[in-house]
Amino acid sequence: MIQQLRYFPVALLALLTVTFGEKLIFALYHPQSVGELGWWDLLYALLWGLRFDLAVATLLVLLAYLLSYGLNRLLRRPFHQTMQILTLVSAALLIVVHGADLLYYDEAGRHLGYELKEAYNSSGELAMAALNSYTLPVLLQLALFAPAFYLITVLFRRLNLSHSETRPGHSPIHRLRREIQLLPVLLISALLIRGGVQSVPLEPLHAQMIGNPYQATLALNGAYNALFSSIASRQVRPVLTTQPDNSDLKRVRALYSHSDFDSTKKPPINIIMVLLESWNAGFMGSYGYKQVTTPFFDSLRGRGLSTRLMLAGGTRTTEGMFTALCSMQNPLGRTVAQTQLQDYNYLCLPRQLRERGYQTAFFQGTSKNTSGTGAFAQMLGFSESYGKSDIKNERYPHNYWGVHDPDLYNFVLEHIDAADGPFFFAINTNSTHDKILPPGIEPFTTAQGKAAEYLNVLHFADSALAEFSAALEARGLMENTLLVLVADHSTGMSVSPKLLMQRAIPFAIVGNGTAATTLDFVATQRDVAPTLQQLLGHERSPWFSGRSLLTTGGSHVADAYLEGRLVWTEGDNLVHFPLNEPDKAVCETLDGVTSTDCEVQRLVRDAQAFTRTSQSLLFAGKTTEFPAGARP
Repeated sequence: MIQQLRYFPVALLALLTVTFGEKLIFALYHPQSVGELGWWDLLYALLWGLRFDLAVATLLVLLAYLLSYGLNRLLRRPFHQTMQILTLVSAALLIVVHGADLLYYDEAGRHLGYELKEAYNSSGELAMAALNSYTLPVLLQLALFAPAFYLITVLFRRLNLSHSETRPGHSPIHRLRREIQLLPVLLISALLIRGGVQSVPLEPLHAQMIGNPYQATLALNGAYNALFSSIASRQVRPVLTTQPDNSDLKRVRALYSHSDFDSTKKPPINIIMVLLESWNAGFMGSYGYKQVTTPFFDSLRGRGLSTRLMLAGGTRTTEGMFTALCSMQNPLGRTVAQTQLQDYNYLCLPRQLRERGYQTAFFQGTSKNTSGTGAFAQMLGFSESYGKSDIKNERYPHNYWGVHDPDLYNFVLEHIDAADGPFFFAINTNSTHDKILPPGIEPFTTAQGKAAEYLNVLHFADSALAEFSAALEARGLMENTLLVLVADHSTGMSVSPKLLMQRAIPFAIVGNGTAATTLDFVATQRDVAPTLQQLLGHERSPWFSGRSLLTTGGSHVADAYLEGRLVWTEGDNLVHFPLNEPDKAVCETLDGVTSTDCEVQRLVRDAQAFTRTSQSLLFAGKTTEFPAGARP
């Protein structure tokens, strides 16, 4: 009577073993993701996260069971054979997705999610980059196929030996025995996929309920997060569901009650913004790294406008573009690009400059529309968008994403030479998108490991930036041009346990007589656009949520969102707390030392008020109503 039903728990056990084992591998491969947790805390996080493991395993087993049932009913195909094949396919899928998450976390510092939808756009580049840059973990993942397949084959063989299919009897119960067995499968599956009997179905954000960000990272199943985001609609939903009240609006207005900057008119000034792909401030000498990996950038930073640190607004290129160019928060943990939010009307810096007569163009070393980046750039106001297929004169062979930085910069120089009038060109570099050095390039370090590989391409990218800057100088452009250097986002690697360093990126503005100033506070990418407005002598856009770095008066604040945790800095202090549990806020100095001299509650309320207001207006398509220019 239960011949088919018995395959369900066996297949579930097999997939649960695979996914639990993958999480153990994740913890071993990413020790920085679990911080200083002890063994008991690690074990607790793994066990606490079983609900996510069960959910993704149950979903796959249910799909396998339903398909096996249908083929058995309609085509008389043996149920156990189909179920075994589909369980093997499900195990392979889990290994592939977990493997992708393992590598993605290394780059982005967060679990793989909605990006899985875009994998087919760059599947070749992704596969080759993974094999080249992460050969050992990729091979280890491939090696997992053998034990997983062996486990499933043995389990199913034993089931098949202990029971055999029998012909159904003539009674109604026997004729409906498959349907009767299907009912408990559906009921159990519904319970496990939704995460139990709680009122709200399970979602990735629920991992934060464990109360510790490092434990939450380990508890959340990477495959569950990816499949959940891929199955979900392109409609991005707000993480914060509460709307700002009058108290929140008053706090936000108070944050912007400083005097506006001087917008004295100036002659048109060119802007070249270099979005330094995945540059991590933690690995750079001028930010305290033990080696001088980027000597040219460090020298530029010393003679231009910079800050103590800058926090990235996200972990993908389109997220950094939106924050830096539009001076707004991204939807928490997501991007505006390729969601319903991109259909709103944003008055970002590229659009404003284009309407003032600037020639605007966006250049990237990868495919033009990797993750929709090129089209998104044009949506933000760039007239033209160029990718690797547009670049013909190349000195170096491609890495697995596209052209190396020297060839990209030379392509940009061709357009600079042809420019008629003021221009705003933005460049998303590519050499640090991979870990491949071009042939004949001397490595910065002969050490082994992924950190050493990153240092090598970072040093090479810095030398390419030096060549580009020299070419600009030779053309006499730096007298009427602002060279803006800012990473699009950081990398998942970190040399410091400090929470702040997970989003720390390099930043400097040089040219057009910019004074050498390193401001002693933490800035945010949201500050880039209003700072450029002041340097250009343009009026300030009151809806920009950043502040010009040159504005005096008031306190400069910065924010970051780290997988369910909000980080907020002001002066020498920072607070961080689970988004929906502000009572668990921790206050630290910028050096990562727990602080007792800190107005925790006020900082938490300011962070909540700003985030509620920003997110509410973003999802309502009313970002130009941000009360930045209003007075209390």
